[in-house]
Amino acid sequence: MAAPYVSGALALMKAQFPHDSYFQLINRLFSSTDPLPSLATKCQTGGRLNLQRTLTSVSSRPKNDDFANGYQIAVPTTGGQDHLTATGNNVDATSEAGEPNHAGAPATKSVWWRWTPTSSGTVEIRTQGSTFNTRLAVYTGSTVSSLTLLASNSAPDGCSWSRVSFSASSGVTYRIAVDGCNGAVGSIKLTVGTSGSTSQWTLRFDPSTLHRPPGQFRVTVVGPPNKAVALDRFSSAAKYWTNNYATFTLSAGGTYTYTDAQATNAYRFYRVVLGRATSTPWDSCNAVGYVDLTMPSGYSMIANPLNAPDNRVCALLPSPPDGTMLYKYDDVADSFLINTFDSGQWYDPNMTLVPGEGGLIRNPGTSGFTQSFLGEFLQGYLLNSVPSGLSIRASKVPTSGPVASGLGAPISEGDVVLRMVSGAYQTFAYRNGFWIDGAGQEAAEPVIEVGESFWINKPTDWAQISSVWP
Repeated sequence: MAAPYVSGALALMKAQFPHDSYFQLINRLFSSTDPLPSLATKCQTGGRLNLQRTLTSVSSRPKNDDFANGYQIAVPTTGGQDHLTATGNNVDATSEAGEPNHAGAPATKSVWWRWTPTSSGTVEIRTQGSTFNTRLAVYTGSTVSSLTLLASNSAPDGCSWSRVSFSASSGVTYRIAVDGCNGAVGSIKLTVGTSGSTSQWTLRFDPSTLHRPPGQFRVTVVGPPNKAVALDRFSSAAKYWTNNYATFTLSAGGTYTYTDAQATNAYRFYRVVLGRATSTPWDSCNAVGYVDLTMPSGYSMIANPLNAPDNRVCALLPSPPDGTMLYKYDDVADSFLINTFDSGQWYDPNMTLVPGEGGLIRNPGTSGFTQSFLGEFLQGYLLNSVPSGLSIRASKVPTSGPVASGLGAPISEGDVVLRMVSGAYQTFAYRNGFWIDGAGQEAAEPVIEVGESFWINKPTDWAQISSVWP
C-alpha cells in the first residue's frame, strides 16, 4: 500500500513545486519523513511519509547531504553481505564546514552513507551504474571534522567508475562519501561487497574511434570479453530508441567495431546493453552518435550537441568557407567573443564550444555547408543554470521538441525566446500562459531542433534547466 500513497504525494508535490526536477522532488520527499525506530533498517530514510512537511519544505537538498543524516546501508539478517546496493543522488547537494577533501579534491556536491559489516574481510565499494563522474572516499569517525581516511578513488574520464578496496572489521561503522568530479551531479548507485563478487569491466563506446564516412558511422564498443551485447539506435525520423537494432558478440579482447551503413539521418545516436533478458541489464556508461548541421548562407544559431574527442573550434569546424565568423556569447560580460576563419585557419583555433554550448555563425558564401558533429553523451543528469537577462542555450541530446514542455526549459511569465530561421530572428514571448509571436498574435510553442541554439531573455534570476537523459 505504500506505492499509491507515495505516488499521490508526488503528484501533489509536482503541483506545489512545478519547476522541480524528478530528483529535487525525491529529495524533498525523503528529507521530510518522520524517523521511526521500527523503520531504521527497513528503508533508506528510516522514516514514514509526512505529506504536510513535504509540501511546506523549503529545500530540495538530499537528506544525506549532511554527514549526520547519512543513509544506512542495511545488512540483511540472512543471505550474507557479498552484494549490497544503495541508490541516491547529489542534485542540489552542498559541502559542510570541516568536510575533508574527497579523492584529492575539495568537497562540492557530496552525499553520505554509513555501513556496519557483520563480519570481517576484504571489501570492495564501487559506483558503477552512477550517471556522472564520481569521487568516492571511505572513512571512520563520528563527526565530519574528525574523519580518518581509509581509501579513495576518482573517476574523471566520464566513462569509468570509482572503486576502492580495503580490509573491513566487523562492528565498525564506515562512512562513505560520494561527490562529483568538477561539481558533477546525477543519480548514484553504490555497491558494497566482497572483492570477488564485483566486476572491473565497463561497457562503453570508445570516443577516439568515432568515424563518419559518407553515409556511414563507425565506432568501437569495449566491454567484457566474449559477451553478447545489443545495440539500440535513436533516429531523427523515429524520435525514439529502437531497442535491439543490432546484436553482436565482443571479441576475446573485449571489443567490437560497429558500422551503421545507413547513417543518412540528420542525427542518430547509439547505446549498447549487456544482458537485457536478465533482471539487471548492464547499460553502456555512455552513448555516442552524430549530428549533421547545415549552416545556410548568412546567419544561423548552432550548438555543439555532443562531447567530441576535441571540442576546439579547429576540430569541430575544421574547414568552413573563408570569411566564416563564429560569435560566442559571454553571459557575464553581455557581449560576443568573435572568431574568424580566414586563409584556411581560425584566428583563435583553441576557442572551445563545450557540449550544449551555442553561438551565432555567419556563412559568407552563397550556399550552405554541412558539418558533422561526432561525440558522446553521458546517460545521466544535467543542470544548466539560466541567468537573468540574455543568454544562449541549446537543445538537449538526444531529443528535439517544444522549448518548455518538451526540452524542460524553465519558461515563466515575461520570458522571451528567440529562434533564428533562414537568417532572421523569430520572437516568442510567454504571456499569461500563452505564447505570443513578434506580431503580437498567439502562436504555437517554439520547437528547438537538435544542434540548434536559441536566445532566452529572463526578467528574473531564479530558474535552471534540469533534465534526466533517457
